[in-house]
Amino acid sequence: MLLTLHARAEHTLSDRPRFSDPAAVELVSRLDYDFTMASQDRLMADGVVLRTLTLDPLVAGYLHTHPGCTVVNIACGLDTRFQRLDDGRVTWYDLDLPDVIALRRRLLEDGERHRTIAASALDPSWPDQLGDVSRDVLVIIEGLSMYLEQEEVRTLLDIIAARLPGATVLIEVMPRLFQKYGRERSVEDAGARYTYGCSSASEFRRTVAPGYTLLHDVPFTRTIARYHPLLAPLTRLPLVGRVAAGQPILAGDRIERHLKIDRWLFSPRPDFLLRVQGDSMIDDGILDGDLVAGKATPQALHGQIVIARVDGGITIKRLWQHNGQVRLLPRNARHVPIDPSPWEDFAIEGIYCGLLRRP
Repeated sequence: MLLTLHARAEHTLSDRPRFSDPAAVELVSRLDYDFTMASQDRLMADGVVLRTLTLDPLVAGYLHTHPGCTVVNIACGLDTRFQRLDDGRVTWYDLDLPDVIALRRRLLEDGERHRTIAASALDPSWPDQLGDVSRDVLVIIEGLSMYLEQEEVRTLLDIIAARLPGATVLIEVMPRLFQKYGRERSVEDAGARYTYGCSSASEFRRTVAPGYTLLHDVPFTRTIARYHPLLAPLTRLPLVGRVAAGQPILAGDRIERHLKIDRWLFSPRPDFLLRVQGDSMIDDGILDGDLVAGKATPQALHGQIVIARVDGGITIKRLWQHNGQVRLLPRNARHVPIDPSPWEDFAIEGIYCGLLRRP
């Protein structure tokens, strides 16, 4: 919740922001909180920016075509979308769990057209706290469905259908590939996990929203293509096999095949995939058989996980550097460090970006 707020504030203060969120900047300046983790989870921060760039135009478009409508923002956290998009006519409700709303009310006051509801989204009585909903209603569900079970997603949509008939629902749904294999450090550190994902809009409607009419399916890749057109086609990553001494890791005859992977699942953006063999990095959560994503670069910082070429073989280790000395450290007590000698074929081939793992 705090990290997503920080991501919007950070983007607003960047050199070329695609949206402006002065309310987020002001809130971050008031909070006594260590935002160090925000700089360590670029995947999360980039995802927040992409979600905002995708959802804000859709919400603004609805407000324009339905003047005087009601918006219900479910799982709001410290979202400041009302402050960004208020057209002076909308009635806006931000809904979240009681402890979240208690914090929100200390930082942002309710207003005549902007109110908060302290309740679980799965409590069928929360619509009782809405005012007049006889006019057009938009329900926003951002950053929630991936933490619910499939039946809970269906329950939430059933509540909306029963209590707010005719409402338009704007819901973020995580692709099943990312739900199964994607990793965000801030999510793992919070002890949370992704529990729901969906492969297509038609599957979503069939399994959890059978009574709904699908109006639009807006993938984040469309936003990437709009704001970062050079990145849009980069979805096929090479899976690298064994690499001979003296050859670069991306030598054409060493590429086994290409896998279609969304580079935006990782941070930094990877250039290749490499299959892990062995258990030398298990304490860093890298297991035998994982597909490690790497960014091709000959430079790395002390403490980073690197993909290195040593005497004709490729290894994944943590880099240790001091006074010109280099060691490659395993993260398993049963393995010993590697000390490359000056006459060995040694090179840093890339840095670790993340991994994919079969369930």
